[in-house]
Amino acid sequence: MSERLANKIVLVSGAGPAVSAAVARRGLECGAEAVLVAHDPGSREAAESALAGTGAHLVAHNRAEPRAWPELYDRLESESRLPDVLVNGCYAHHAGSLGETSLEQFSQALQGNLTAAFFGTQTAVVRLRAAGRKGAIINMSSVFADRALPGTAAYAASAGGIRSLSKSAALACAEAGDGIHIHTVLTGHYEGGPDLPAGGNSLLDGRISVGEVAALVVQLAGDGATYTHGSAVMLDGGLWIS
Repeated sequence: MSERLANKIVLVSGAGPAVSAAVARRGLECGAEAVLVAHDPGSREAAESALAGTGAHLVAHNRAEPRAWPELYDRLESESRLPDVLVNGCYAHHAGSLGETSLEQFSQALQGNLTAAFFGTQTAVVRLRAAGRKGAIINMSSVFADRALPGTAAYAASAGGIRSLSKSAALACAEAGDGIHIHTVLTGHYEGGPDLPAGGNSLLDGRISVGEVAALVVQLAGDGATYTHGSAVMLDGGLWIS
């Protein structure tokens, strides 16, 4: 068993049931003290089912609501569970033509992905600095941040925003010398992921396993990944290599 995350507390938010469960298992295998999976209050049953037997703790949280982030961290800090690692998902999606995407659908994609990533990143940085602690933030995005396809405009806009947000936040943390490292993971189609149009020609068969997504996230979350600070790591099976 690896001790890569020994005694660290990991918070996973918005990654979807499959990836959340995989990150939880991998994190605990790597020595994490606790993995907390924040879920939308309306999806508790799905979250409980996915996380059964992982040893992870569920906390109710509306990640798309900016004020909910400080409230969540207040609660966790009162329990002596300030997260050392935050994993922000990019699961909210809308697949539909540009002309037929409504304001509501566009807003849901941005709020569930980009707004949540912004205020999650902001809160994590502020609280870790206040506690004088180092940490890691992994913001999941998508290959659609760079390679959009018809029918993905709203999702691609949120994914591209997350990538730019992570770069800017990484620069701010580097200038502050606070020891917080920030990464972006650009995923292709993975098991249990958003149902989005296919595109490109993958060099490998099938979808990316959630285990491989979790392995990369945990690798970036550890102290040995500080020199990938600010980078965007592609995980797409060579889908867009050409």
